[in-house]
Amino acid sequence: MKKVLFALYLPILLAAREYGFEEILEKALTNNNSLKAKKIDIEIAKSRVSEISAKKFGELNIGHNYTRTNHAGYVFMNKLSSREATFADFGFGDFLSAQASGQNPLSITPDELNNPKPRDNYESFVEYKLPIFAGFALSNQEAAAKKIEEAAKLFAAKDEKALAVETLRAYNNAVAAQKYLEAMRVSKKSVEMIVSNTSEMLKEKLASKTDLMEAEYADSVSRARLFEAEKNYEVAISYLKFLTDDEAVDGVGGFFEPRLNKTIELKRDDIAAKSAIKDASKKISDASSADFYPKVFAFAKYGYNDNSLTLSSSKDFYLAGVGISYNITDFGATSAKTEGARAEFLKASYDEAATKSFAKFELKQKELELKQKELQLSEAKSAKALASNIFENYKIKYKNGLTSVSDLVKKEAEDSLSQAALIGATAAYLNAKAEYKYALGQGVKE
Repeated sequence: MKKVLFALYLPILLAAREYGFEEILEKALTNNNSLKAKKIDIEIAKSRVSEISAKKFGELNIGHNYTRTNHAGYVFMNKLSSREATFADFGFGDFLSAQASGQNPLSITPDELNNPKPRDNYESFVEYKLPIFAGFALSNQEAAAKKIEEAAKLFAAKDEKALAVETLRAYNNAVAAQKYLEAMRVSKKSVEMIVSNTSEMLKEKLASKTDLMEAEYADSVSRARLFEAEKNYEVAISYLKFLTDDEAVDGVGGFFEPRLNKTIELKRDDIAAKSAIKDASKKISDASSADFYPKVFAFAKYGYNDNSLTLSSSKDFYLAGVGISYNITDFGATSAKTEGARAEFLKASYDEAATKSFAKFELKQKELELKQKELQLSEAKSAKALASNIFENYKIKYKNGLTSVSDLVKKEAEDSLSQAALIGATAAYLNAKAEYKYALGQGVKE
């Protein structure tokens, strides 16, 4: 059954396309949904900057009001507004009647004025309002929004570099899994050769049945290692498909080795982003004090007023002016808001300091890990060379009857394990280089 599965799996491996790291990385950076979400944060921050900047120019409104009323004050006011009030509307007719009848006209209640007929009123207008001075609120809010936009860009850059490191790690691990799979195939063939040679030696009575059983057992173990390697390779490729959001990815090329720059400078996006957030918090704190200052504003209004819709110049009006207001007290609301904003600034300052401290620790940690991985790789290379030489010597000894098949398969297993260790150490060292660069704030391809 295992041979059938392997026969089915082998053509897939042979047909797989080799994707280089640059192509895999491009797919990951283009298709990754988490990174897309971070870039949307930049657009949101940009829109906030535009929103606040626009407030400096005030607002222009167009409006229309319709009313119908028999309220004496409103009816008289509407007639005055449309320039059609007459003496009769003042009750002058009642005044003349009282005078003619010998009554005191000043003591009468004019009916036309106090009991007008219901009236429709249409007011159409365009209005412009402009904040001249808002207690430095708009300038500080705009500066804060720009800093938040800067932070959003830096966080997106950080996440892009983090995704690149994770993609490199996944890619190199897939390459390692592929190379390990190839090594296990070679190991399987080597063990099969031992089984074949032992079988021939048994016929010539140069080996025992126990020797053959040990060789066959070793063959079974190598077959299990091969299928384990196939599974690991498939998992590694599946993870690359997840990172790139591309089901077409089905193979990898060779290892990708990041280049270490000669200049070592800690310049991380997360530190710069936290600094920008701190600066934004300071500006927000300053803006929260706006209510302690007077507000100065200007306004202008032009429109038409009549008992029917009209654009007649005889019915038009305008209103323009400048105003000032000052909040004497809001019973501590502004003070509380200001204190809260200052606390946010203090919090952002501590957060920036903590990020800097962690960055220094992480850099040292990754530097030590890189040195360790480099040493482990050197040891793995030496161990592989020794294991291969020992195995070759034992093959010669076995053919000459100077060692047992048990010792031979043991040395073959040691050779296979040393090959696996070398492959793993290579991937670990290359990935450690990328992680060290990331700790410095550099991209994997810089």
